[in-house]
Amino acid sequence: MKKPETEFNSGVNPKSSISYEKYLTTGLEMIHPKDLTFRVYKLAPAEEYPSFIRGKDLRISFFIKNKPVMTSDGRPYEFIVDINFWTQKNTNKEDRAYMRGFADSHLKTFHSAVKKTKTKKVVKRKKKVTKKVGSTQRNFDKMKSK
Repeated sequence: MKKPETEFNSGVNPKSSISYEKYLTTGLEMIHPKDLTFRVYKLAPAEEYPSFIRGKDLRISFFIKNKPVMTSDGRPYEFIVDINFWTQKNTNKEDRAYMRGFADSHLKTFHSAVKKTKTKKVVKRKKKVTKKVGSTQRNFDKMKSK
């Protein structure tokens, strides 16, 4: 029987009014405490992000072990967010639900990736090899002692 799929839960108190930034930080720490991080950039390349407005938007990029997380098409895993949306506390219930919907989509991606890598690890057992090093020396010593 297949286990029923549950909705993703980041583990952060749903009634806390923390900002998008703190919510993502806490969620990533719960998934992988040391290696999974993000960086905030105030600039973005105009060719890749034509809708980016300098001074109003931030570019968020994710890293694992200080190397950028890449998508399947070879681009860095990053997104753009409004500065106010990123930094302000979400005291309004509707705003909080909206923000967490976006944050949970990113956290769910990393959670499933970490879960897949943990289940794929297979322990390889080394074949036990008996070595015949020194057997001729032992036979020589036996013959000598007789």
